Amino acid sequence: MRPQKEIFIPYILLIISSLSLLCVFYLNATEYARIKDLLRTSILQHRELEREISSSMLLLCAEEASKRTEDRQMGPTQPHVRRQISCRHMQDEYARIFKAKHVNEVKVHEIEESLQALHGINLVFLLLLPVTFAVWRTVVYIRLVRERKKLYIDSLTGVYNRRYLERTVMEYEPDYLVKLDLDDFKQINDTHGHLVGDAILISFTEQLRKSLRETDIIIRFGGDEFIVLLYCIEFNDARTLVERLRYISRHSIVAKNDQRIALPTFSVGLAKYEVSVENTIQRADASLYKVKQAGKNGFSAAN
Repeated sequence: MRPQKEIFIPYILLIISSLSLLCVFYLNATEYARIKDLLRTSILQHRELEREISSSMLLLCAEEASKRTEDRQMGPTQPHVRRQISCRHMQDEYARIFKAKHVNEVKVHEIEESLQALHGINLVFLLLLPVTFAVWRTVVYIRLVRERKKLYIDSLTGVYNRRYLERTVMEYEPDYLVKLDLDDFKQINDTHGHLVGDAILISFTEQLRKSLRETDIIIRFGGDEFIVLLYCIEFNDARTLVERLRYISRHSIVAKNDQRIALPTFSVGLAKYEVSVENTIQRADASLYKVKQAGKNGFSAAN
Protein backbone atom coordinates (compact mmCIF):
# COMPACT_ATOMS: atom_id res chain seq x y z
CA MET A 1 0.00 0.00 0.00
CA ARG A 2 1.23 3.45 -0.86
CA PRO A 3 1.40 5.85 2.10
CA GLN A 4 -1.11 8.66 2.02
CA LYS A 5 -0.08 12.16 2.96
CA GLU A 6 -3.34 12.66 4.84
CA ILE A 7 -2.24 10.08 7.41
CA PHE A 8 0.61 12.30 8.60
CA ILE A 9 -1.44 15.51 8.88
CA PRO A 10 -2.90 14.73 12.37
CA TYR A 11 0.58 13.89 13.67
CA ILE A 12 2.02 17.14 12.29
CA LEU A 13 -0.83 19.11 13.88
CA LEU A 14 -0.26 17.27 17.17
CA ILE A 15 3.47 18.14 17.14
CA ILE A 16 2.80 21.81 16.33
CA SER A 17 0.05 22.08 18.97
CA SER A 18 2.20 20.33 21.58
CA LEU A 19 5.17 22.62 20.90
CA SER A 20 2.93 25.70 21.07
CA LEU A 21 1.39 24.53 24.33
CA LEU A 22 4.82 23.73 25.75
CA CYS A 23 5.99 27.25 24.89
CA VAL A 24 2.92 28.76 26.57
CA PHE A 25 3.41 26.49 29.57
CA TYR A 26 7.09 27.46 29.81
CA LEU A 27 6.33 31.20 29.53
CA ASN A 28 3.59 30.95 32.16
CA ALA A 29 5.86 28.97 34.47
CA THR A 30 8.65 31.53 34.01
CA GLU A 31 6.28 34.43 34.63
CA TYR A 32 4.86 32.63 37.65
CA ALA A 33 8.34 32.20 39.12
CA ARG A 34 9.27 35.84 38.36
CA ILE A 35 6.12 37.28 39.97
CA LYS A 36 6.52 34.99 42.96
CA ASP A 37 10.11 36.20 43.44
CA LEU A 38 8.99 39.80 43.17
CA LEU A 39 6.27 39.25 45.75
CA ARG A 40 8.69 37.57 48.13
CA THR A 41 11.20 40.38 47.66
CA SER A 42 8.48 42.95 48.32
CA ILE A 43 7.41 41.12 51.48
CA LEU A 44 11.00 40.94 52.74
CA GLN A 45 11.57 44.64 52.05
CA HIS A 46 8.31 45.48 53.78
CA ARG A 47 9.29 43.43 56.82
CA GLU A 48 12.75 45.04 56.89
CA LEU A 49 11.15 48.49 56.75
CA GLU A 50 8.77 47.45 59.51
CA ARG A 51 11.68 46.37 61.71
CA GLU A 52 13.50 49.65 61.07
CA ILE A 53 10.41 51.71 61.90
CA SER A 54 9.78 49.60 64.98
CA SER A 55 13.36 50.07 66.18
CA SER A 56 13.25 53.81 65.47
CA MET A 57 9.93 54.15 67.26
CA LEU A 58 11.17 52.24 70.29
CA LEU A 59 14.23 54.48 70.49
CA LEU A 60 12.10 57.58 70.01
CA CYS A 61 9.57 56.53 72.64
CA ALA A 62 12.38 55.68 75.07
CA GLU A 63 13.91 59.06 74.38
CA GLU A 64 10.56 60.76 74.86
CA ALA A 65 10.00 58.89 78.13
CA SER A 66 13.39 60.03 79.37
CA LYS A 67 12.66 63.61 78.38
CA ARG A 68 9.23 63.50 80.00
CA THR A 69 10.87 62.38 83.23
CA GLU A 70 13.23 65.36 82.99
CA ASP A 71 10.33 67.68 82.21
CA ARG A 72 8.41 66.48 85.26
CA GLN A 73 11.37 67.28 87.38
CA MET A 74 11.64 70.73 85.79
CA GLY A 75 7.89 71.33 85.70
CA PRO A 76 5.21 71.08 82.95
CA THR A 77 6.22 72.71 79.66
CA GLN A 78 4.80 72.97 76.17
CA PRO A 79 7.59 70.89 74.49
CA HIS A 80 6.62 67.93 76.67
CA VAL A 81 3.10 68.01 75.22
CA ARG A 82 4.51 68.21 71.66
CA ARG A 83 6.83 65.27 72.29
CA GLN A 84 3.93 63.23 73.68
CA ILE A 85 1.80 64.03 70.62
CA SER A 86 4.73 63.14 68.32
CA CYS A 87 5.16 59.76 70.05
CA ARG A 88 1.46 59.00 69.72
CA HIS A 89 1.59 60.06 66.08
CA MET A 90 4.44 57.60 65.49
CA GLN A 91 2.44 54.85 67.16
CA ASP A 92 -0.56 55.63 64.94
CA GLU A 93 1.66 55.54 61.84
CA TYR A 94 3.11 52.21 62.92
CA ALA A 95 -0.41 50.80 63.45
CA ARG A 96 -1.42 52.05 59.98
CA ILE A 97 1.68 50.50 58.40
CA PHE A 98 1.03 47.20 60.20
CA LYS A 99 -2.57 47.21 58.96
CA ALA A 100 -1.44 47.96 55.39
CA LYS A 101 1.12 45.16 55.68
CA HIS A 102 -1.59 42.70 56.69
CA VAL A 103 -3.79 43.76 53.75
CA ASN A 104 -0.83 43.43 51.36
CA GLU A 105 -0.02 39.97 52.69
CA VAL A 106 -3.61 38.90 52.07
CA LYS A 107 -3.43 40.24 48.50
CA VAL A 108 -0.08 38.56 47.92
CA HIS A 109 -1.53 35.27 49.15
CA GLU A 110 -4.49 35.64 46.76
CA ILE A 111 -2.13 36.39 43.83
CA GLU A 112 -0.02 33.33 44.65
CA GLU A 113 -3.13 31.13 44.75
CA SER A 114 -4.30 32.52 41.39
CA LEU A 115 -0.87 31.93 39.83
CA GLN A 116 -0.76 28.41 41.22
CA ALA A 117 -4.25 27.71 39.83
CA LEU A 118 -3.14 29.03 36.43
CA HIS A 119 -0.08 26.80 36.59
CA GLY A 120 -2.34 23.78 37.27
CA ILE A 121 -4.70 24.69 34.41
CA ASN A 122 -1.75 24.91 32.00
CA LEU A 123 -0.58 21.48 33.14
CA VAL A 124 -4.07 20.04 32.61
CA PHE A 125 -4.20 21.46 29.07
CA LEU A 126 -0.71 20.12 28.39
CA LEU A 127 -1.85 16.61 29.37
CA LEU A 128 -5.28 16.95 27.78
CA LEU A 129 -3.96 17.40 24.24
CA PRO A 130 -2.08 14.06 23.92
CA VAL A 131 -4.87 12.24 25.78
CA THR A 132 -7.46 13.66 23.38
CA PHE A 133 -5.28 12.71 20.44
CA ALA A 134 -4.84 9.17 21.80
CA VAL A 135 -8.62 8.79 22.23
CA TRP A 136 -9.17 10.09 18.70
CA ARG A 137 -6.59 7.67 17.25
CA THR A 138 -8.19 4.79 19.18
CA VAL A 139 -11.62 5.61 17.75
CA VAL A 140 -10.13 5.83 14.25
CA TYR A 141 -8.34 2.51 14.76
CA ILE A 142 -11.55 0.79 15.91
CA ARG A 143 -13.37 2.18 12.89
CA LEU A 144 -10.60 0.98 10.55
CA VAL A 145 -10.69 -2.48 12.15
CA ARG A 146 -14.45 -2.65 11.60
CA GLU A 147 -14.09 -1.52 8.00
CA ARG A 148 -11.29 -4.02 7.44
CA LYS A 149 -13.47 -6.74 8.95
CA LYS A 150 -16.21 -5.89 6.47
CA LEU A 151 -13.66 -5.94 3.65
CA TYR A 152 -11.89 -9.23 4.45
CA ILE A 153 -14.49 -11.23 6.42
CA ASP A 154 -17.24 -13.28 4.84
CA SER A 155 -20.53 -11.93 6.16
CA LEU A 156 -22.24 -15.33 6.28
CA THR A 157 -19.68 -17.71 7.77
CA GLY A 158 -17.39 -15.27 9.60
CA VAL A 159 -14.21 -16.70 8.00
CA TYR A 160 -11.91 -14.77 5.67
CA ASN A 161 -13.08 -14.09 2.12
CA ARG A 162 -11.32 -14.25 -1.23
CA ARG A 163 -9.90 -10.72 -0.95
CA TYR A 164 -7.85 -11.74 2.07
CA LEU A 165 -6.19 -14.66 0.26
CA GLU A 166 -3.70 -12.77 -1.90
CA ARG A 167 -2.96 -10.27 0.86
CA THR A 168 -2.07 -12.85 3.49
CA VAL A 169 -0.08 -15.04 1.07
CA MET A 170 2.01 -12.02 0.05
CA GLU A 171 2.95 -11.50 3.69
CA TYR A 172 3.27 -15.14 4.87
CA GLU A 173 3.60 -17.96 2.37
CA PRO A 174 1.96 -21.19 3.60
CA ASP A 175 3.54 -24.64 3.32
CA TYR A 176 0.42 -26.26 1.87
CA LEU A 177 -2.89 -25.17 0.39
CA VAL A 178 -6.05 -27.24 0.81
CA LYS A 179 -9.11 -26.74 -1.39
CA LEU A 180 -12.47 -28.18 -0.24
CA ASP A 181 -15.70 -28.40 -2.19
CA LEU A 182 -18.98 -29.61 -0.66
CA ASP A 183 -20.50 -32.51 -2.59
CA ASP A 184 -23.96 -32.05 -4.12
CA PHE A 185 -24.52 -28.75 -2.29
CA LYS A 186 -26.78 -27.51 -5.10
CA GLN A 187 -29.22 -30.34 -4.43
CA ILE A 188 -29.45 -29.26 -0.77
CA ASN A 189 -30.38 -25.73 -1.85
CA ASP A 190 -32.91 -27.05 -4.36
CA THR A 191 -34.47 -29.50 -1.87
CA HIS A 192 -34.43 -27.58 1.42
CA GLY A 193 -33.99 -23.97 0.32
CA HIS A 194 -31.18 -21.43 0.53
CA LEU A 195 -31.74 -20.69 4.24
CA VAL A 196 -30.96 -24.31 5.08
CA GLY A 197 -28.01 -24.15 2.71
CA ASP A 198 -26.70 -21.08 4.57
CA ALA A 199 -27.13 -22.88 7.90
CA ILE A 200 -25.12 -25.83 6.56
CA LEU A 201 -22.30 -23.53 5.41
CA ILE A 202 -22.21 -21.86 8.85
CA SER A 203 -22.16 -25.21 10.67
CA PHE A 204 -19.52 -26.57 8.30
CA THR A 205 -17.15 -23.65 8.94
CA GLU A 206 -17.67 -24.01 12.70
CA GLN A 207 -16.69 -27.66 12.56
CA LEU A 208 -13.79 -26.79 10.30
CA ARG A 209 -12.48 -24.32 12.88
CA LYS A 210 -12.67 -26.94 15.62
CA SER A 211 -10.77 -29.49 13.53
CA LEU A 212 -7.92 -27.21 12.43
CA ARG A 213 -5.04 -25.62 14.30
CA GLU A 214 -4.98 -22.00 15.44
CA THR A 215 -2.27 -21.20 12.87
CA ASP A 216 -4.35 -22.45 9.95
CA ILE A 217 -6.35 -19.89 7.97
CA ILE A 218 -9.82 -20.68 6.56
CA ILE A 219 -10.99 -18.78 3.47
CA ARG A 220 -14.36 -19.02 1.78
CA PHE A 221 -13.27 -19.03 -1.85
CA GLY A 222 -16.78 -18.78 -3.23
CA GLY A 223 -20.14 -20.52 -2.86
CA ASP A 224 -19.47 -23.93 -1.31
CA GLU A 225 -15.71 -23.85 -1.97
CA PHE A 226 -13.20 -23.28 0.83
CA ILE A 227 -9.42 -22.90 0.98
CA VAL A 228 -7.31 -23.69 4.03
CA LEU A 229 -3.73 -22.37 4.34
CA LEU A 230 -1.50 -24.70 6.37
CA TYR A 231 1.64 -23.28 8.01
CA CYS A 232 4.66 -25.02 9.57
CA ILE A 233 3.63 -28.52 8.55
CA GLU A 234 5.08 -31.46 6.62
CA PHE A 235 3.26 -33.45 3.93
CA ASN A 236 2.43 -36.47 6.10
CA ASP A 237 1.05 -34.26 8.86
CA ALA A 238 -0.95 -32.26 6.31
CA ARG A 239 -2.39 -35.49 4.88
CA THR A 240 -3.35 -36.71 8.37
CA LEU A 241 -4.99 -33.37 9.13
CA VAL A 242 -7.03 -33.48 5.93
CA GLU A 243 -8.13 -37.05 6.59
CA ARG A 244 -9.31 -35.96 10.03
CA LEU A 245 -11.48 -33.27 8.45
CA ARG A 246 -13.64 -35.91 6.80
CA TYR A 247 -15.25 -36.63 10.19
CA ILE A 248 -17.06 -33.28 9.85
CA SER A 249 -19.62 -35.03 7.61
CA ARG A 250 -20.89 -36.98 10.64
CA HIS A 251 -22.41 -33.81 12.11
CA SER A 252 -25.84 -32.47 11.27
CA ILE A 253 -28.04 -29.41 11.71
CA VAL A 254 -31.64 -29.09 12.87
CA ALA A 255 -33.89 -27.47 10.26
CA LYS A 256 -37.55 -26.50 10.52
CA ASN A 257 -39.96 -29.01 12.06
CA ASP A 258 -37.04 -30.52 14.01
CA GLN A 259 -35.77 -32.16 10.85
CA ARG A 260 -32.12 -33.20 11.07
CA ILE A 261 -30.03 -32.68 7.96
CA ALA A 262 -26.56 -34.20 7.84
CA LEU A 263 -23.66 -32.08 6.68
CA PRO A 264 -22.68 -33.06 3.16
CA THR A 265 -19.49 -34.89 2.31
CA PHE A 266 -16.75 -32.94 0.58
CA SER A 267 -13.87 -33.45 -1.79
CA VAL A 268 -10.37 -32.26 -0.98
CA GLY A 269 -7.37 -31.30 -3.08
CA LEU A 270 -3.96 -30.70 -1.44
CA ALA A 271 -1.02 -28.88 -3.05
CA LYS A 272 2.36 -27.69 -1.81
CA TYR A 273 2.72 -23.94 -2.12
CA GLU A 274 5.02 -23.13 -5.03
CA VAL A 275 5.61 -20.24 -7.47
CA SER A 276 2.44 -18.25 -6.72
CA VAL A 277 -0.98 -18.51 -5.14
CA GLU A 278 -2.65 -18.84 -8.57
CA ASN A 279 -0.36 -21.71 -9.54
CA THR A 280 -0.94 -23.50 -6.22
CA ILE A 281 -4.73 -23.09 -6.46
CA GLN A 282 -4.71 -24.50 -10.00
CA ARG A 283 -2.79 -27.62 -8.87
CA ALA A 284 -5.07 -28.08 -5.81
CA ASP A 285 -8.10 -27.59 -8.07
CA ALA A 286 -6.78 -30.22 -10.47
CA SER A 287 -6.42 -32.69 -7.59
CA LEU A 288 -9.94 -31.81 -6.45
CA TYR A 289 -11.29 -32.46 -9.94
CA LYS A 290 -9.75 -35.96 -9.89
CA VAL A 291 -11.65 -36.70 -6.66
CA LYS A 292 -14.90 -35.48 -8.21
CA GLN A 293 -14.41 -37.72 -11.24
CA ALA A 294 -13.61 -40.70 -8.98
CA GLY A 295 -16.95 -40.43 -7.16
CA LYS A 296 -16.50 -37.49 -4.72
CA ASN A 297 -15.98 -37.65 -0.95
CA GLY A 298 -12.26 -38.22 -1.23
CA PHE A 299 -8.79 -36.74 -1.03
CA SER A 300 -6.04 -36.23 -3.59
CA ALA A 301 -2.66 -34.53 -3.41
CA ALA A 302 -0.93 -32.77 -6.28
CA ASN A 303 2.49 -33.99 -7.33
